[in-house]
Amino acid sequence: MLPWLVAEEDSQVVGFAGATPWKARTAYRFSVEITVYLVPERAGRGIGSALYSNLLAILQARGIHAVIGGIALPNESSVARHKSLAFGELPTSRRWGSNSIDGSTSGTGSVRCNPP
Repeated sequence: MLPWLVAEEDSQVVGFAGATPWKARTAYRFSVEITVYLVPERAGRGIGSALYSNLLAILQARGIHAVIGGIALPNESSVARHKSLAFGELPTSRRWGSNSIDGSTSGTGSVRCNPP
């Protein structure tokens, strides 16, 4: 089972981060996709970065080799957060995912936690 983390303030959930398998095939067993969500009012306070950093440390300790994250663009703060965590830029893709109804562009990034 892959990890999910929750951030709370005053007994209220203000954010979460988690990992899911990238693909079902055995060849991808050390590759995951991660996601982070914050209550919009809590953005810009370091909660997302703390969730991501803790999640990446857990994944690295578990031997995960590749971590994939997706960003609905434009989203400068998310792009900056991913770059600060050593995510590399990959080509963008238009209109994939349910958040792309508005025509936004989706970008992805990946980081290697442990070389194979």
